[in-house]
Amino acid sequence: PNWLELAGWSFWPAWSASACLLSISAWTISRKKPRLSPVICNTSPLYYLHQLNLLPLLPALFGSIWVPQAVCDELAQGAKTGCQIPDLAQNPWIVAQSVVLDPGIAALDHLGDGEKAVLSLGLLHPKGLLILDDLAARQTAEQNSLNLIGTLGILLAAKKQGHLNEIGPVLHDLTQQGFHLKLDLHNSILRRAGEPEI
Repeated sequence: PNWLELAGWSFWPAWSASACLLSISAWTISRKKPRLSPVICNTSPLYYLHQLNLLPLLPALFGSIWVPQAVCDELAQGAKTGCQIPDLAQNPWIVAQSVVLDPGIAALDHLGDGEKAVLSLGLLHPKGLLILDDLAARQTAEQNSLNLIGTLGILLAAKKQGHLNEIGPVLHDLTQQGFHLKLDLHNSILRRAGEPEI
């Protein structure tokens, strides 16, 4: 969508398939006990999951999530352009958070306001989990040893926990929404999900 492109976001999943899951194995998704560490989400996973009518996967997997005010502002900007944006007020499991940007993160001009806010919150809560798709933001998170998952990792986790029957049709719909997914990564995700490659 033009709104995402105008924001300068680079949703090209160039990372390895393993990075689509958690970057640090100590952080696990569990159905049995609530998480004390926050799950902090950026704009693009909210946008794409909403387009796929799969936003409920987030509370199903994590309970509540934190969304920095900068992400709320980006979503509001998208709504003004006519994009279909989730109504955060209708989703009480989304908790808006204010954050003072970390000086080192604030100086990274190649990141958007939402990414900077998510990363800054992550540095304040290093045992938490960041949901990021932007390549540069993910690289910064990895450099700071922060736990990561992206939209693709959300789909894999949802399949593993029985919230999705198939990932293949969802990946097709995701690319139709403008999510750039290289063929080798597409097939790697399908293999991990136990589904036939394309």
